[in-house]
Amino acid sequence: MKIPKYIKIAVTNQVKRLIRRDLDKFEKIALKNLASSKAARRYEGQFPAHAPIWNAIQYCAIAHLDLSILLNQLLMAETDWRRKLFARILASTLFECIDDMPAVMARDFRSGITLLANKPEVWEKIESVRKNLADFGRSHREILEQIRHSTFAHREQEADLQLEVIENLNVNLIYDLSMKFYEILKEFDNLMVLVLTEFNNRNKNK
Repeated sequence: MKIPKYIKIAVTNQVKRLIRRDLDKFEKIALKNLASSKAARRYEGQFPAHAPIWNAIQYCAIAHLDLSILLNQLLMAETDWRRKLFARILASTLFECIDDMPAVMARDFRSGITLLANKPEVWEKIESVRKNLADFGRSHREILEQIRHSTFAHREQEADLQLEVIENLNVNLIYDLSMKFYEILKEFDNLMVLVLTEFNNRNKNK
């Protein structure tokens, strides 16, 4: 899904139609891929090493689709409060992802890669994704956690403090961070295409 650079002026109706069209196409593809991965997981008992691979694929596909929809809603929002609401949800989603993904790509995932696609170019891409994820977390975790804890997941009980965070929320910053993380998810998608292609090629040659 191609998402245009967020600008403060209103998005035209023509651009909105194009954004909706692209999102609809992306959502159909994403849901089809999620259904395929769910079907593949029925055989995890026979191939336990595959389980963490499919789990990572599903986790990142869900995050990818959620971010796409939330970014779409942010672009479509017509009031400042609505933009900030979707920005808050995006911040919370990003925080959960940087908190969860290192575990999703941990030892079991790496063991599965060793069995399915143990090649230097695969490991290079894995390390690239892990590095970019770690760098993103180190750079932006604090601001995302503050927004999440103060205004969304664990709302600040002092309403004045919650309102202050909301009013000072930098929507452009959250949009930019979402797009950066979107690129990390795309990098992961490319990695898994490489893994599955290598796995299929090895099976063909047996």
